Amino acid sequence: MDSGATPGSISSMPLDQEKPALWEAERLGVAYDEASLEEGPRRRGTKSAVSAFRRGIWLTFLEISFVVLGFYGLLKQGGVVDTATRWLAHPKVIPEEPFRVIGHTFQVKQPRSNIPTSSNQTLEPFTFTPLPLGSITPEGWLKDQMTIMANGLAGHEADFLSYVNENPWVGGDSDYSDLHEALPYWFNGLVGIAYALDDDRLKSQILNVTNIVLKNQSSNGWLGPETTYNSNNLWGRFPMMLGLMQLAEAEPTMTQPIVSAIHRFVPILNTLLHDGLSPNEQWGRARYGDMSLVLQWLVTYYPSNDTSLIYDTMASLQEWGIDWPGFYTQGSFPFGDLDELPESYTDTLFPYLHGVNVGQGLKASGVDYRYNKNQSLIQTVMDAVNWTIQYHGAPSATILGDERITSLNPDRGSEFCTTVETMYSLSYLHQLFGNPAHADLAERVAFNAMPVMLTPDHWDHQYIALPNQPWAEVNNDASGLWWNVGSDGTTFGVIPNYPCCGVNHPQGYPKFLQATFALSGQNGLAQTLLAPATVNTTLASGNNVAITCDTTYPFGRTLTYSISASQPFTFSIRVPQWSLANFDPTSNVTLNGANNFPGPSFNPQTSMLSIPIPAGNSSLLYGLAPELYTQPRANDSVAIYHGAVLYALDLGQTSSTAAPDASAAPSIADTVYYNTSAAAAWNIAVDTSTLQWHPGFSNSSMSSSSQDWEKTLPSPLWEYQAPPSFVTGQGCKIDWPLFHDVPGPVPLVGNRTCQSEPVDLVFRPYGSMRSRMSELPTITLSGGAGNATGSTK
Repeated sequence: MDSGATPGSISSMPLDQEKPALWEAERLGVAYDEASLEEGPRRRGTKSAVSAFRRGIWLTFLEISFVVLGFYGLLKQGGVVDTATRWLAHPKVIPEEPFRVIGHTFQVKQPRSNIPTSSNQTLEPFTFTPLPLGSITPEGWLKDQMTIMANGLAGHEADFLSYVNENPWVGGDSDYSDLHEALPYWFNGLVGIAYALDDDRLKSQILNVTNIVLKNQSSNGWLGPETTYNSNNLWGRFPMMLGLMQLAEAEPTMTQPIVSAIHRFVPILNTLLHDGLSPNEQWGRARYGDMSLVLQWLVTYYPSNDTSLIYDTMASLQEWGIDWPGFYTQGSFPFGDLDELPESYTDTLFPYLHGVNVGQGLKASGVDYRYNKNQSLIQTVMDAVNWTIQYHGAPSATILGDERITSLNPDRGSEFCTTVETMYSLSYLHQLFGNPAHADLAERVAFNAMPVMLTPDHWDHQYIALPNQPWAEVNNDASGLWWNVGSDGTTFGVIPNYPCCGVNHPQGYPKFLQATFALSGQNGLAQTLLAPATVNTTLASGNNVAITCDTTYPFGRTLTYSISASQPFTFSIRVPQWSLANFDPTSNVTLNGANNFPGPSFNPQTSMLSIPIPAGNSSLLYGLAPELYTQPRANDSVAIYHGAVLYALDLGQTSSTAAPDASAAPSIADTVYYNTSAAAAWNIAVDTSTLQWHPGFSNSSMSSSSQDWEKTLPSPLWEYQAPPSFVTGQGCKIDWPLFHDVPGPVPLVGNRTCQSEPVDLVFRPYGSMRSRMSELPTITLSGGAGNATGSTK
């Protein structure tokens, strides 16, 4: 097999060339200026200032604020406002009649007259149809990670967290808010872990909770602990419904009870929506797509005599929900730094700007498209993902939002809830539309953003993670830094800062696993996200198929498949966009020992390679062609990648623990915070021409006849310096001031002068680096530090 680049080399593609499709956007311009580091409206850090939002008080003068935000965006795009004030350069396209467009967009919802009639109540099909929970089981490093998760915090929260084991959903009186989301969050994540691992202990917890929840369903169909009409809160139902949907698929004894319970819930949900629920229920209105997703599953696999009611309920949810399509328009989306806007306006827009809402909202228009078939929503989804990641995304493909999206500044954090919800939305959208860019991004989140926020034993996690984070410690100067995150936001703890991520993050890997394989066409199966896993399913033709993918990807580049099938079928494998330049099916794929076999075909629209598989047992060897490349970031900085893996500067790492302060909740008073700190200088500029990638495996032959270099990965995989591959290069120290005790904005090109002799640098996989720098300024080293100059790479 043609293995692509040799170890330690950079491919012939220019190192700073942006990747296809999603990465074809124009290069980003100057986003920040060091002169803007002075105190002012740039930061929000006082919790009390926005605590009202967590109680659901919002949307005052919402339409007016959208007009102001849109007008401000248009001024920025048109160049009226000085672009040297950290505003991210955006193509200067001003919509025709912008004020009419803004007003119209945010006043009009999808007309209710467009609800499909009974003769046309169908759903748009998935490009890759999801398989039920239990069809796919993890292998290799992914199984190891999910096992560690089961043995860590996720698998033991019911043992000691009162707002899980004494939650009102199960008859207790402990919860962290009146949203009653804690137990649903926990349930939604744990059901996937329990059944993917076939863990009897965890399955017992899931079944016990399910029986209580279903037994306590009200006579009017309501599910949940609320007892009066006025106290009904829809949002807490949505993650519970997602968990029940999964359980109905995986546990045959629970299928009918769960399906019946959801059908009984639909009428009261519909009634509440038609009665005009208070618009102050911001969380449900922003995240309504999750409930519609469950209703679509229900009407597809378990229809009853309430189909028309279900379709009306989906339309009512969209009408009740916030207007995501209107938000993702040229005249309204914030393409720049929201800290430049007055807080009186951004505060009222909080439901559209909250990072977790944005992560979940990415898929909302796709979910709506399935039932209303509004073709314009396809473009809305494309714009939602592209604009969000390009203008508010981290190098790890999660969304930068320390409670609220702001900009691309790497001192801004990504909430853990945002990370797992973004990963889920991206994988859902890939299954729906087949856009390979969405799959590439979902993998980037899974292999980078997800593991970096957990300690290797999965007992502690961060509330927010920063792209440039040389230390993860209590920050006593955080009040002017993040929008609404406390001083312990970057520490690793059982429940650092807000408690939601402690119970919500466990859904991350299970839902990623469930998106690794999917049905393709009438008689096909596809691996849509690449990872070690086994799928067992029966195709529509009655063909019993089992496939095991054995791989060390994303560190190795070879995927080995063992396949058994009772009939011939078509197996499709995604080719990541970063692998296309050097990919050749005749040399990168071997079926039963042969390179030249009939029938392989490549679909450039979906980036899927389809291979005809005969009946019986087969072996398939599939080789990727990753290469080292950089991606431009704000202020002429870069992020470094090899394939799907982001690399961050290794600063050395020390760690310590400290007991929480006396204000910690009693349930976590005996836990510790885990802190990390850099042991080396972080203020580094890199000369990208010196970068080289190293596989790190022993016996590192990369010849076509051997995969010996792809050895078994260590456990735990994401321990500091545990992943085998690394990147080396050279750079130098530069003047780079701190801002509120974290690295400030990346210095501009003209402000970069080496303050040291060239130093050797090592970059390691981002997911293993709790102390790191992942966005670095570039510099040209020309004959030593004294002659070094700054340049754009």
